[in-house]
Amino acid sequence: MRGARDGGPALCPDSRDPERRKRWAELFDQLDTNKDGRVDINELREGLARSSWPLSPQEILREGDTDRDGELDFEEFVSYLQERERKLRLMFHSLDRNNDGMLTTLDLVGQYSNH
Repeated sequence: MRGARDGGPALCPDSRDPERRKRWAELFDQLDTNKDGRVDINELREGLARSSWPLSPQEILREGDTDRDGELDFEEFVSYLQERERKLRLMFHSLDRNNDGMLTTLDLVGQYSNH
């Protein structure tokens, strides 16, 4: 994957991307089962149990609940997803030794043989 400087996508895509915001809103709506505009620990637990995400609801709440009220509103949810995506992209780019946008066995073996 190329970076913004060489004509490829930016490391942290613009959160104003309407398609991305739409997908995030749909996900938030699925998690917000009582439709109060907020997602609490129980809704996170239930939603994660239905998905294949290897995340803990406590971790999401700890990292995403910026006002510390025990719930995520949509903007906190979006901020959490943006930060998570940014970290994953940075990790991917650090593993992609030849910068071809793909992770191969050689990329991974090279990463671990240097440590």
